[in-house]
Amino acid sequence: MELSSLQEQIIKTEKSKVIVLAAAAAGKTRVLTERVKYLLDQGADPDRIVVFTFTNAAAEEMRKRIGDIFFPRVK
Repeated sequence: MELSSLQEQIIKTEKSKVIVLAAAAAGKTRVLTERVKYLLDQGADPDRIVVFTFTNAAAEEMRKRIGDIFFPRVK
């Protein structure tokens, strides 16, 4: 799935805080995980990154996507 220009803007923004509001199946989980990956690639301290989501399923999916790539024990 290709990212839209708005999704790319969200992922690469220089703002320290971002809220992603969108309808179901709009790609929120993907955008959030891609943002975390981007921040880590840019050298951000993982202990200073906080991500909230509304469902346990989305949280687990993000944990798997980010943890498999960057570190074995994402909180």
